[in-house]
Amino acid sequence: MKVYIFRCGTTLLWCVTEDSRGANLPYEKCTDWKYFGRIEVDPNGILHDDLDGIIAEIEENGFWIGGGSKNQFSEWAEKN
Repeated sequence: MKVYIFRCGTTLLWCVTEDSRGANLPYEKCTDWKYFGRIEVDPNGILHDDLDGIIAEIEENGFWIGGGSKNQFSEWAEKN
């Protein structure tokens, strides 16, 4: 599973989705979503607790939105 990270401008508001184009991002929350990176999720691997919760919300709602530090997402993201 691949998930894609988007950042709201230069804020600390993030959205993570399976849609690489970000077509399902909540534009009512932010009109300036910018692609940040992607995460390759191994379904058999052990996830960080925070990432596990994010994946569960994506599976339920199509995306996850929330706050977080740039360092946290940089650690997880592949920049391509």
